[in-house]
Amino acid sequence: MEAAERVACENLAAEVLRVWRERLDPAGSTEVVHLNPVYDSGTFDVRRLAPEVPTVGVRDAEDAAALVELARFGAGTATLAELRAHLAARVERFLAC
Repeated sequence: MEAAERVACENLAAEVLRVWRERLDPAGSTEVVHLNPVYDSGTFDVRRLAPEVPTVGVRDAEDAAALVELARFGAGTATLAELRAHLAARVERFLAC
């Protein structure tokens, strides 16, 4: 895909998300998270769909489940106390193996 096509697709995806949030889910009951294996070489950051969409860089597919679990914290829909409790539980499970 050429650069112009990629930008057009990204803009279209951002527009679909905007319409989703405004018309289909104005209460914000559904959270959108972008899992992307593509990094922007100019910024060394994950390529985003839109600034307001939490985006996580995925290098290994096996990490996707854990990244989705953490996404609610990046989206601001969970508290710091919930994040700490979540991470403590993950560490406990890991150490139990």
